[in-house]
Amino acid sequence: ASFTNSVAMSNPVTMGNTGILTPPPGSYELWVYGASTGALVQAAGLDVLRLQSTSANASGVRYASFYDGSGSRVGSIRGDLLNDVYSTTPTGNNYQQTINTMTPLTPTIADAPAKNVAIAEQQLFQYLITKNNVAGFAGGVAYVSGSADYAEYLKRSDANELLFPGEIVGVVNGVISKHTKGAQIILPISLAPVVLGNEPPVDSEKQYSKVAFLGQVPVRVRGIVEKGDFIIASGLDDGIGIAISPERITAEQFTSIVGRSWDASSDQDTKYVNVAVGLNAKSTSDFLSHQQAEIDALKHQSQTFSQTAAQLEKEVLELKQSNLEVATMKAKLDRLEKLLAQPEHATTKAVILHSN
Repeated sequence: ASFTNSVAMSNPVTMGNTGILTPPPGSYELWVYGASTGALVQAAGLDVLRLQSTSANASGVRYASFYDGSGSRVGSIRGDLLNDVYSTTPTGNNYQQTINTMTPLTPTIADAPAKNVAIAEQQLFQYLITKNNVAGFAGGVAYVSGSADYAEYLKRSDANELLFPGEIVGVVNGVISKHTKGAQIILPISLAPVVLGNEPPVDSEKQYSKVAFLGQVPVRVRGIVEKGDFIIASGLDDGIGIAISPERITAEQFTSIVGRSWDASSDQDTKYVNVAVGLNAKSTSDFLSHQQAEIDALKHQSQTFSQTAAQLEKEVLELKQSNLEVATMKAKLDRLEKLLAQPEHATTKAVILHSN
């Protein structure tokens, strides 16, 4: 680039509390220092601020970086990272060659040169991305941060209630409190969200708390925790969670799930546990499958009981029939006994007894 209008700068060039200093630190070419509130960029057009890299490939370019007071980077806005997956641009012939060679390579992948396999996989990846016109392939930016959850400001039902990061709250129609019974959603207070939405007016911000909806969140949990346990509200409205294994959780407890633990701890006291929040679709599916299996088992038991009951009923009828036959025979014997007891039949009775 050439500049037809250039101004030689003394060191430093100062404008009020802002200075353009030379030389800049490290490899930077421009150093703008603000002693108070920083910089304001204002323009009448629609394109207010343009950040452009002259690199042929934007992958990995940091368009903006954010540092704390000690100089440690805490986040950045970077170009798309497709080069992390492939580093070459194969031609159209390579695409078809990749498809042709992947099939014979797969069965003998242990014997094939690792580099050739990697190249084939990279080319296949790029071929499929291009063929299917996957969104984002043309390029984009990634917002990179050490923070790990998406959160929103939600209003507290009691503006004076103190809610600390990691505490569990119940949400009713967009309003939060530590009362979780009957809540529509149960979520934790965020510690450090990477995205924070629903910003309230400045004059009422103190009535709101940052609530994590999705991602990894440190949550306050009491008692022993195993990796993979469900973290549910304690039910004591104390902002604390407890761990329940997937095998022991009940349908009632399932409605109180905050997330799933990615940590393990044998500490019985309250501590912070890393919990995956808002990623429970598979957990729900697994729970429903488990419930369905129990229902199917109960149906099978019910069918077995029905068959057993039918057999018992049949045997009872047979016993009743046998009892009826025995009763009929006994009645006949009773009548015969009475008949033989009469005087005119005494001789007959004696004959019968003698024959026996």
